[in-house]
Amino acid sequence: MPNKQANLLFEQEEKFMRAYDAFNPLPHIMDVEEASGMMNLQPSTIKDLCRLKLSKEGKAIKKGKTWILNRNQHDLGSVNPLHCIMDVMEAAVLWNLAPSTIKDLCRLRLSKEGKAIKKGKTWILNRNQPNPKKIF
Repeated sequence: MPNKQANLLFEQEEKFMRAYDAFNPLPHIMDVEEASGMMNLQPSTIKDLCRLKLSKEGKAIKKGKTWILNRNQHDLGSVNPLHCIMDVMEAAVLWNLAPSTIKDLCRLRLSKEGKAIKKGKTWILNRNQPNPKKIF
């Protein structure tokens, strides 16, 4: 019987990992500098657009001091990548870890695994991942 439960847990974990791999929000976001290059506008103009318009439309969100934009402004689809990200402070609260620990995890492991990316001076993490300290 315990073997059957272990197999069931393994299958559930495998389903979760497939779902996680199916949608990683990090490739679908950009910061002001990237948007400036893509839209051929000054960064200050992009920041104004974020503050005055795009944030109200769900196409931009401020994380720390950095504006994060949805890379595909025309098609938000069923999953908005901005709803699937968090910054270091949010991760610290969610995982009950110190912000410095989160930053170290981002720098040393999560960025290499594609679960975190640095935009400006702000680490952006995939909200859908489990607490990395509890995995090992």
